[in-house]
Amino acid sequence: MENILKNIEALRRERGIKQVVIAEALGVKQPAYSNYITRNSDIYFNRLSQIANILEVPVIDIITYPKKYVDKESIREETERVSVTFEVSPDKKDYLLKLVMGEKITTKIK
Repeated sequence: MENILKNIEALRRERGIKQVVIAEALGVKQPAYSNYITRNSDIYFNRLSQIANILEVPVIDIITYPKKYVDKESIREETERVSVTFEVSPDKKDYLLKLVMGEKITTKIK
């Protein structure tokens, strides 16, 4: 259970969501949410599902974080796939994503 709670916190931080936002969405106060995470409490599926919705990720991605679960049946054989992993500082993340996705870049990288 500890890993799932750590994964929730890692995803929350990665997305820049404050604990208070998740707490309010769950109907609890921020200290209660924080205590819930730090005590390594058991988590029921319905609560995990609520948190996944708030973080906008599938439940399975919380469980497998930092890896993402990919259902093999959803992959079409005729589709060419490329998987690339980059490690960049947060200030360069958006620039890199735009570059990779072919979007017009309007800002200069520092």
